[in-house]
Amino acid sequence: MIHRHRLFRVFLISVSALLLCSANIGALAHSDASYFTDINGWYRPAIEYNVSLGIFHGISEDTFLPDQPMTQAMLVTVLGRIAENYGKIIEDVQRSDRWYAKYATWATIEEIIPYQELPFSQNGVITREVFAAYLCNFMDYLEIKLVEFRENGGLYHYTWNDPSYSVPLMDFPPKEEIPTLWTETAIFSVMLNNVMLGYADNTFRPHKPITRAEACQVFLRTGQNFLFVT
Repeated sequence: MIHRHRLFRVFLISVSALLLCSANIGALAHSDASYFTDINGWYRPAIEYNVSLGIFHGISEDTFLPDQPMTQAMLVTVLGRIAENYGKIIEDVQRSDRWYAKYATWATIEEIIPYQELPFSQNGVITREVFAAYLCNFMDYLEIKLVEFRENGGLYHYTWNDPSYSVPLMDFPPKEEIPTLWTETAIFSVMLNNVMLGYADNTFRPHKPITRAEACQVFLRTGQNFLFVT
């Protein structure tokens, strides 16, 4: 009996430690991205920018996992931190110990989460089209006016301002590539405002999950163009 009791105690301690680590995923904060050993790619400057502002944290002490898809919990937390950096006060009305709870409640109340994405799902993967909708709702919340798209002869056009692209003018993705009507305006808006770009093959890939690295790139563009302009 004593042996079983000790085993049970060890089991409880192990489970408690695991839950504690899981709860603290959103709190592994560094202001210096050099701690991360997995960000040696095209995305490093964007990750460094976001980490320096406290917008993104690591998944562990030395890993960022740039290729991991964004989840609802990650996205509302990042948007909440940006809002706080922008001067907004977000109260913890639920007093929950979950790292994302304060921001999930805030994003729901302020209608930053599209109603089509409710109820909130902590591990729900964010696609590129849904990310665009979140971002437009968030900019509305901050009362930042984005340039609106205009239809011209049935085709949508925008200018590639990024010098890494050699094509100066490209068509917007064909409508059949955009499966859900409620994201269409958001996609065109974020592309026109040069905060989200399509791919070199002239596609947006709305179904594709957006990675943490790609999200950092979007928030780098958003911060430099609209939020934290120096």
